[in-house]
Amino acid sequence: MSHPKPADQITIELTKRSGTNGELSTSEKTSSTLLELLDHWLMKMGYTSAHIKGIVGQLLTRGKVEVVFRNYTERFELTNYQDVMTATQAMTLLEDYVSKHTSHSDHDLTGQTQRVIVQLPNTKS
Repeated sequence: MSHPKPADQITIELTKRSGTNGELSTSEKTSSTLLELLDHWLMKMGYTSAHIKGIVGQLLTRGKVEVVFRNYTERFELTNYQDVMTATQAMTLLEDYVSKHTSHSDHDLTGQTQRVIVQLPNTKS
């Protein structure tokens, strides 16, 4: 089973909120492609990160995901909900990307400790 669109044709809206302990100090919105986000996430978290699978899986199968870091929160949402796909398609897209970029082992940051909480978005909105 193939994925419907390549990562460079899937657009994502990113809302980044900074602050700690539930208090938001700033919020900014940007737009990006899934390809650009994969480049960013994999350089930041490493190619072997299980978190990447969770984030990409939720984003591409549910249409949105929120990732909580220590000092900020990032909310990702597909700009076109027709880009929602099955879990198998989402993992195929990610595996295709990783297989094309595995020669960049200098970006593998598996020695870093990270705390990423991946959860289903609030469906009441």
